[in-house]
Amino acid sequence: MSINSSNDYTHQFLRRKKVEEITTLSRNKIYSLMKEGNFPKSIAIAPKCVVWVKREIEEWIVAQVHSSRVESA
Repeated sequence: MSINSSNDYTHQFLRRKKVEEITTLSRNKIYSLMKEGNFPKSIAIAPKCVVWVKREIEEWIVAQVHSSRVESA
């Protein structure tokens, strides 16, 4: 697998603390939503080290905003 450019940040990883910060969700809520299939899955990259794909988290946030706007319209 190759990355087209050294400036391609579409596959950046985020650690759990950063995901919590960006989404404002607690650790428990993140894992609960993942279990329900309503949040991007984490990736285990090492023992005791999980990450999320930044783009997937950003897309999830956009979907939440869109969903809240559609429901309130």
